[in-house]
Parts: sequence; structure tokens; C-alpha cells
Amino acid sequence: METERLYYIRRQQHVLRCDSYENLRNQKAQGTTDISNVGQCVILPSSFTGGARYMLQNYLDAMSLCKWFGYPNFFITLMCNPKWPEIKRFLKDTSLQPEDRPDILCRLFKIKLDAFIKDIKENHIFGKVEACLPHSHICLFMHSDNKLPTVEFVDPIISAKIPDRIKDPELYPSVVRLTFHLPNQQQIVYGEDDDIDDVLDKPSVATSKFTSWMECNAIDSEAQKLTYVEFPTKFVWILNGRFWKRRKIGKAIGRIHSVSPKLGEAYFLRILLNKVKGPTPFDEIRTVNGETHSSFTDACYALGVSDDDKEYIDAIKEAKLSLGVDELKNLTLLEIEQILLWNNSTLKNFTKMSYPYVESISSSNNRLITEELDYDIPVIKNDYDRMFLALTNEQRNIFLNIMSVVEENKGGVFFIYGYGGTGKTFLWKTISAAIRSDGNIVLNVASSGIASLLLSGGRIAHSRLIISFELTEDSFCKINPDGELGSLIRKSSLIIWDEAPMVHKHAFEVLDRTLKDLLRCANSSI
Repeated sequence: METERLYYIRRQQHVLRCDSYENLRNQKAQGTTDISNVGQCVILPSSFTGGARYMLQNYLDAMSLCKWFGYPNFFITLMCNPKWPEIKRFLKDTSLQPEDRPDILCRLFKIKLDAFIKDIKENHIFGKVEACLPHSHICLFMHSDNKLPTVEFVDPIISAKIPDRIKDPELYPSVVRLTFHLPNQQQIVYGEDDDIDDVLDKPSVATSKFTSWMECNAIDSEAQKLTYVEFPTKFVWILNGRFWKRRKIGKAIGRIHSVSPKLGEAYFLRILLNKVKGPTPFDEIRTVNGETHSSFTDACYALGVSDDDKEYIDAIKEAKLSLGVDELKNLTLLEIEQILLWNNSTLKNFTKMSYPYVESISSSNNRLITEELDYDIPVIKNDYDRMFLALTNEQRNIFLNIMSVVEENKGGVFFIYGYGGTGKTFLWKTISAAIRSDGNIVLNVASSGIASLLLSGGRIAHSRLIISFELTEDSFCKINPDGELGSLIRKSSLIIWDEAPMVHKHAFEVLDRTLKDLLRCANSSI
């Protein structure tokens, strides 16, 4: 059965891509009709049983219930027994074995699983249940009146026997997965051969649970009293009409789980990019606009500067005296903008934030390419001449082999191995200087922050190439083929990855798939 599902995804299903609603709408506004190169590839959807996204969704369901109800009281695993009397009765007049009819085993197992869950939820065989995860690994969250505080309560319930089907009733809980996104950033899945007008004209693409929740808040006074997490306790999502409807009392509820990026280069950057909760709420950053804070120090606190950072605070106070609040505010916003741009974002994404009024922020079409070309060529040329003469014979052979491939644009992968002190970093610097002295681009990345500091313009690989820290066999780098980073990578002559063996092989497979997709999109658009 799994082979058939994989075959369908691999051979029968249209090539699927995924992008935000806003990006698709912008593509249409620019006159784009072919969306085969827009967005990112979708390999295994969460609907594929046993896949990475499927397992992640189930895990998030469990964590959401734990967050709401506390720790589960029962963890029950229901397994299929090929000697069940129903199976024996079905096969008694044949020469077949139970493993010869997996379809019968699966159907019977599903019937028994549904019956068991119904017994738990409706017949209260263990007591009143607050919530239940209805998979073959069942988590039960008992009502406070039916907790099991002692061994004496647990022993009569624990049993290795399959419940009797006459004594045990049926059960059914829905777990509502609540989407969470910025305006017009809901993800849309479409076939690469689909027409962009057909995709955007579907009523479902412009509406999500999150946007509908906001619309419901605007007209329903009862909804205004509920947070997004609490909303499914009173309302149910109607899939066909894509709207929220008041649910009947006693129905199952759902929970929200949102996954934010893992890292930020500074606390205020984490607030901007991740929307994480902390001692400084996201809305407090509006104090930078100069309307609510009494001093610029308050604005620095809003940006995440700690009380212990006295030197930084004192420097701000001195700058305030010499520059004035407005000038200092503009310089601070400019600094924030530069850091956000470095992390593939911008202050323009935050409508309640001011934008610096400096014309020199970025005048080129692609800021990332401009940054990588912003080198003093004569100085780099002198550095290259000096370093090349210092290369050993072995280093020079490696250098010449790599540079010949780069200059002829042949493409290739090189793995340089050597223990500490053999001059690998010096070799990377020489290659980088050689490429940059010709006005070309080389991206220097490393598996660790310390190693990246030793490279000219070095960055952590996960940051520069947007590689997720939670990798699977079908992951992709979050790189938009039409974005600035996608264009930068296509224009790059070489990517140097220092300390590469320190990361999992999935990281290289992810990068390989992403690079192939980027180059395919570029070639098809020529």
C-alpha cells in the first residue's frame, strides 16, 4: 500500500509547488502566466502516511493537547493480531495466510481502532476523558475527577487483553490544525501546469482559518472574547464553505501550534523575524517610531538591550546628545534595516514600523549581489598575489584544479580533506581572493560560527543558504527562485563550505535539490 502511494506521488500526481498567496498575486500583477518556476517543490505532503510532514503534524497535535490539558494519563498502543477470530473465520476455508491479505488486516484493524476509541470517548470505560489523540498510539487526557493518582487505581485498568467488542462501545475527536501566517502569506499548493488565473480565482486560496477568524472577530461579539487558541472551543471550521460556524456544546476542540524560526542574531531581530514571546512583546517595538517612548534608552529596551549592557546604553545617551533623537532614531532604523536585509527581510514588512529616510540603503536591483561585489579589487588582487606565492605544491595543485573548473564554468564538487593546521582555511582565502579579484562572486559558508569568522565574508551555512535545522529526506532550502538570494546563488561562481562533515548528509542533499530547482527555473525562463 505504501509503495502504491509513493508511486502515485512520484508518477501520477502533477508536480506540485508551494508559495504564498501574496507572491502569486504579485506574479499575476507582473503579467506572469507560467507558474511552473514560482515557489518551491513539494515532495511528500503531510497526507502521506508515515512521511516526515505527517509525523510532524501528529507530533504537533500531541504537543498542542499537552499544552492545553497537561500531561496525558494513558498511553495506549493498539496492535493488529493476525490470530483474531474474525481473521481466522475469514480464512478458514482457504489456503491463505493472514499476511496474504493485508487489505483485510488493515480494514479490520481500523474497525477495531474506531470501536475502541468510541468506547473510550462515549462509554467512558476509563472514566470521563477531556481529550484523545485517535491514532494507533492513543494518548488519553482524563478529566480531573478521573485521574489515576495511585497504583491501586491503575492496576485494575492495565491489561494485555484486547477489549471485548460486546462490552466496549465506539469513539470518534477531531484535532483542528489552525494555520498561522502574516497577511496574504498563506501557503497555496498548485500544479506547475496550472493556470495562475485559475489558481488565484479559487475562493479557497484567499481565505484561511486565520483570516476567517479575524473576520469573525469583526462581526461577532462572542468571538471577540476568545483568543485564536480558544476559538475552536466555540466554533467549528466548515471546510466546504471555508468559514467558522458556532459548534454545538460538547463537541471536540482543536489547538494551534505555530513553528517559528529557531535563531536570531540579536534579541530585537528575533522579535521582528520570529514574533516570539518574551519580556519584550513585539508591539513594543513601535516605540522606536518616537511616539511613545520618553527617552531613546526606552527604545533600546524595546529592541532587546538588557539592563546589564551599560556601555551600550551610555553610548546611546552620548549619541542622543550629539545627534538628537530624530537623527539617532533614523540611524537606529537604518541599522535595523541593514540587519534585516542581511537576514532576508526588511522593515517594509512591518507596517507599524518607521522606515529610514536614507537613499543609500540599496540602490541596486539586488542588494545581495551588490554586497558580494562590494570589494576593493586592487587590494584583493594584491592579497591574492601574496597568498598564491605562499601556497605549497599540494595546495597549488588543488587551487589550479578548482580554478580551471570555475573559469571554464564546468561545474563540479570538490572535497578537500586535511587535519588541523594543514592550511585549508588559507587555501579557501586564496581561492576566494582569486575569484573576487576577477569581479566574480564566491560564497563562503561554514558549519559553525567560529569557522565562518575565519573566512572573508563568511556566514553560517544554515543562515546563508536557509537550511532548516530539522532536516528530512525530502526537505528543501527556503529559497525563492525569483528572490534576491536565488539570483545571488545562480550568479555565484563557487560555494566554499568549510567544516562540511560536521553536518548531517541531509544538509547536502537538501542543498543539491535546491540548486537543481534554482537552475531548472533559471534555464526554463531564458
